Amino acid sequence: MIYSQDQELIQRKSALVTKLMNDNHSFLVKWSTLYTLSDDMMDYLDEELFNLGFHANENSARIEAVLEHLKVLTDRFFNDISLCIDNFRSDTDWLTKNICKCDPFHTHIWWETINQANDYPQLFNTLFTRFLKVCQMIDVVSVLLNSLSHA
Repeated sequence: MIYSQDQELIQRKSALVTKLMNDNHSFLVKWSTLYTLSDDMMDYLDEELFNLGFHANENSARIEAVLEHLKVLTDRFFNDISLCIDNFRSDTDWLTKNICKCDPFHTHIWWETINQANDYPQLFNTLFTRFLKVCQMIDVVSVLLNSLSHA
């Protein structure tokens, strides 16, 4: 009887971990795209800062401040996503490794962890949205810089 309850618990836990991983798979796929995008964004901002030194004018200090701030935001938001991805992987690894532990202590901690892990989709969505807003800001700045250079 006890064996059957443990098996049922293990199957239930296994299904929940699989669902958790499936629910967050799209964010993990987006992560690799954002990784490349972040590098491209930083390269662009560095290039614009470098070019600013050759074409200094009365707006240079303000433009430099904006570009530096966008670099800080890009780096911060990228690091926030990176940390969240690392935490997600750590949590799913721990949950997977402890599926078969059915003693009361591990079971309690396991359920607390899976309940907390259910917040990852919302957290990922918020972090990705915030990062993509910085991308949009960089696009706007790029258009403005192009219009200033052609004026």
